[in-house]
Amino acid sequence: MQQLRQPSLVNLSLFDEKFFREAIQYHVYEYWTYFRNRLAAIYVGGSVHRNEAVPGVSDLDLYPFIVDEFNDADRKWFNQVERRVESKYPSANGLCPPRSVTEVLDGLQSKVDEIAYIRSLAWGHRFRYDTTLIFGRDLIDGIRVPDMDKGLARDYFQCVSDLVRYAAGLESENKTDFQLPKAPSRCLRKLARLAVLGGAYLLVGCGESYSFKGTDILPLLKARFPQWCAFLNETEALYISLDSSATDNRISAYLSQLVPWVDWIGEQLRAA
Repeated sequence: MQQLRQPSLVNLSLFDEKFFREAIQYHVYEYWTYFRNRLAAIYVGGSVHRNEAVPGVSDLDLYPFIVDEFNDADRKWFNQVERRVESKYPSANGLCPPRSVTEVLDGLQSKVDEIAYIRSLAWGHRFRYDTTLIFGRDLIDGIRVPDMDKGLARDYFQCVSDLVRYAAGLESENKTDFQLPKAPSRCLRKLARLAVLGGAYLLVGCGESYSFKGTDILPLLKARFPQWCAFLNETEALYISLDSSATDNRISAYLSQLVPWVDWIGEQLRAA
């Protein structure tokens, strides 16, 4: 019996969880069997990339890219395969329509269209600092992507601050594209992840780290800012594993520490 060809994956061994390794293989196979030569690259981001993912809790954040445009025939394929993938990996939630490489990165070629430039720069930073390539070519190879500096860290951090302040009831409107989980245990985990993410941007602003992995940045944060050690130790116990005993009161107590942390980071990033 002739074996089916498989796509050539890279960096799969970097992921600790067998569930996500298998989910990645399955998702990539679905993209590859349909798009073939049109498929330029697929990256993994989020908690799976950072080895902070929990099966049944964490989404599989895949970023697929094609060399041309996503068309109506592609949309029909996607609607069909989405149901099949969801039935096999219902908790992974990893399938998404591919983006065009040109649409994502062309803004880096010129600053004339400021919005396109900023959008492409954000993608460039995501590829460099917070994703793992698993299929295809490195899309920013040979493209000049300016380093993330304090000003950009401050801009990217704003989303973290907005979501935290909204969660604490300090903002009447959620200004971000993200939602917090309703289940207390998952909500607490997400809030702790926002604390880590905020700390990552702080270290970027200090020129000390360009990682978003908790294992990389929490030791640096505790060493540089010992006045926050108690809060960071608590965060370290919460940002990956679910706290099954979490309650709304527990969330409120954590937010009472998270808000000052986030506000303080904002002050540091705004300082000259």
